[in-house]
Amino acid sequence: MSVFTVIVPAYNSQSTLRKSIESILNQTYPDWELILIDDGSTDGSWAICQAYAAKDSRIRIFRQENAGQGAARNKGIELAAGNYIVFCDADDFYEKDALEVFAHAAEQNSPDLIVGGYTDFCSTADGGILIRAENPAYDADCITKDEAHAEFMHLRRNELIDAPWAKAYRRQLLLEHAIRFPHMKRQQDIYFNLEFYDIIRTLRVIESVIYHYRLPDNDDQLKKYPRNMTDIIKLNYLKTLEVLESWQQLDVESLRYLNQVYVKNTSVLLRLNYLNQWKLNRKDRRELSRKILNDDTTIAACRTVPDGTMDKIIRWTVKSRSVALANLFSAGTVLYQRIRGGYFYERKPDRTCI
Repeated sequence: MSVFTVIVPAYNSQSTLRKSIESILNQTYPDWELILIDDGSTDGSWAICQAYAAKDSRIRIFRQENAGQGAARNKGIELAAGNYIVFCDADDFYEKDALEVFAHAAEQNSPDLIVGGYTDFCSTADGGILIRAENPAYDADCITKDEAHAEFMHLRRNELIDAPWAKAYRRQLLLEHAIRFPHMKRQQDIYFNLEFYDIIRTLRVIESVIYHYRLPDNDDQLKKYPRNMTDIIKLNYLKTLEVLESWQQLDVESLRYLNQVYVKNTSVLLRLNYLNQWKLNRKDRRELSRKILNDDTTIAACRTVPDGTMDKIIRWTVKSRSVALANLFSAGTVLYQRIRGGYFYERKPDRTCI
């Protein structure tokens, strides 16, 4: 049995998949298996999987009809044999010592969950890498469930807990509690991590930057939002409040932070509806805006958001419950986005990396 099972779901990823696979093949720690799940690709991704599997016996491959990234990861969990499961997206890659860093952390107190740092990057025109931002973690060793629960909001505020990559999950816990990625088109990883974090007993956070996350195009990312995105965002928000309350960790500052994120996400959905993201007729678009503005959860969240300028504007818009005002706000944010070069909020500083 290997120490680590690395799971890589791939869908039409032929341009980036090799780099992802090579980052595992080049690991300084050798005790791993790699499971490549082709999620119904129509390009050359499956051929790439087959070629690598033929070269290294530690690589196993599986092909399924297109069912989404969550379903592909779930298949990987089902096939995994390692003590720990590590996820990698097909357009991202790990540092060559990532598994060695994980192994060292696992040897110390055998934690249920290990969390590491990462960078955000994009590719340059000449094939190089441009680092947008580094997001290192920090050192923390939580040896009780209460200590791990107390650490959650620190991880959330530092953007270290939502994604499944840059982490090592104890496989036995996933199996014992039947934790899988839910059938959601977006943000299923947030729900998955909330469910897993709720049952962990020990946690190890390592400062090392071990993963490189490829930033998606902002517009392309938003175009993937399904029409029921309001329900998905609300589900994850309420799930977060539920688990924090059960841990007795929902203090005033945590609630204000979670409300701010939730309300900003809601404002993005108003903007997408204004841009007719979901190709609705005029009546249905107005009804969707009314649904968002009159949602009791959104109204309650607005009462405790911070007092920054943008937060105030969003709060006033929601409190008004006016579709006309929501459209005016959305038009303004679209203009602001175009002026800022495609980003609605502050862009992260550029740092070049070879």
